[in-house]
Amino acid sequence: MRYFVLALIAATLSFGACKSKKETVKDTASTEQSSEEITEAPVEMPPASYGDPNDSLFASIERTPCFGTCPIYKMEIYDSGYTEYYGKRFVDNVGRYYAIVDKDKLQAIKDRAIEIGYFDFKDEYPSQIADFPSTITTVKIDGKRKRIFNKQHAPMELNKFQSYIDTLYKDVKWIALPEVEEK
Repeated sequence: MRYFVLALIAATLSFGACKSKKETVKDTASTEQSSEEITEAPVEMPPASYGDPNDSLFASIERTPCFGTCPIYKMEIYDSGYTEYYGKRFVDNVGRYYAIVDKDKLQAIKDRAIEIGYFDFKDEYPSQIADFPSTITTVKIDGKRKRIFNKQHAPMELNKFQSYIDTLYKDVKWIALPEVEEK
């Protein structure tokens, strides 16, 4: 009986892990992408500054899968404002995209990271429950870089910070990039 109750609790938590995402995330098979959000054709190459060795990674966010419909994507934000997005599943934009954002967005991320003490958080907030999605963030400020793996039990301020990054990039006009074969 005890194992049945534990299994029931684990199943309940598993289904709840993605519940908050269901309202905003759509299954890509049934989602029509608006031309306002994405420039689909022609596929454009990123600006010449892309690949510049002086343009280093400023911040990134990656959301990993769960057994449900959790969004799966990675976004890398560079010092120049060049941002690359790779959406895999359960997101509006599936594939590779880029955008050039103004420095105000980067400054907003930097300010919020400093405000919440991002560099003082633990490096990892693991979970024993396999179904929980993870959010991995990286931030570099003044030459100091920190990566945080957040699966469960992270401070509320860290969770809010991760959502804040998503909110800043919600209305960005993404430009499609050619697909690259994974090895």
